[in-house]
Amino acid sequence: MELIREVVGLVRQQRGPQQLFPSASSSDQGRSIAEFRKLAPPAFKGTTDPQEAECWIDEMEKAFRGMGCTEEEKIRFATYMLQDRAHHWWESVERTMMQDAGSVTWPGFRMAFYSKYFPSSRIRELEREFLSLSQGSMTVEDYEAEFDRLSRFAPSLVQDPKSRMSRFEEGLRPRLRQGLAAVHSTDYDDLVDRAKNMEIIWKETQDAQKGKSKRTRDFDSDGERHLRRPMQFRPGAGQRVPYGRTAPDRRGISGVCFRCGQIGHRAVECLQTRPGIGACFRCG
Repeated sequence: MELIREVVGLVRQQRGPQQLFPSASSSDQGRSIAEFRKLAPPAFKGTTDPQEAECWIDEMEKAFRGMGCTEEEKIRFATYMLQDRAHHWWESVERTMMQDAGSVTWPGFRMAFYSKYFPSSRIRELEREFLSLSQGSMTVEDYEAEFDRLSRFAPSLVQDPKSRMSRFEEGLRPRLRQGLAAVHSTDYDDLVDRAKNMEIIWKETQDAQKGKSKRTRDFDSDGERHLRRPMQFRPGAGQRVPYGRTAPDRRGISGVCFRCGQIGHRAVECLQTRPGIGACFRCG
């Protein structure tokens, strides 16, 4: 019962001086439970498994988004899906909340639901996870999903748009935080979109730098292999001497032709002509 009182207090803070939700119009009244059930939302009978309870809330909220439900419709449709022990629990809780707060919002219902089907130790554990949550190696999209999931268990930390935006931004990678500090986000959705766009640009820049670095390494590697390639000497092949230079005298070296200075034959076997004459070296 004390937990229910805390939930009622939270609902009053969220409500302020205004009504929790406007009275339904004639068009809202026309949306029936049968229409809601076409989305095949699951029923809930009660459970001792916190994960199962959390999954039910997730499925309800997915159906709400699909129909664009008002606050009143969320309560009406969700409580209709409660059965057996869960239905009996809600009947008692509803009386208390209606008596103290005057009406019920979906956040108020959700907090009462968690206080019933989540052990307090598990809720504290999830609160700690939220407090220590950071993007790390996750993408912005994955970080956003985890942030939204865990923030439901720490509503006091994200009770208004400004605190929610601040908490989300604090968990982003430093590079993204620095980029977002230079711009002004109008709301939470705008902040998330900007973070996603910055991440895409950052990744494209990294990929381009990696590609450039790889091409440079490949070029350097090819040049190094070319420089290290040993020069092969082909016996008998002549070498041109640059203009104005004198070829080294090799005639004192064993195996060098005395006539032409090349390696691989003797002077008597040399087939090159005498300079300027064109005569055979052997016969003249």
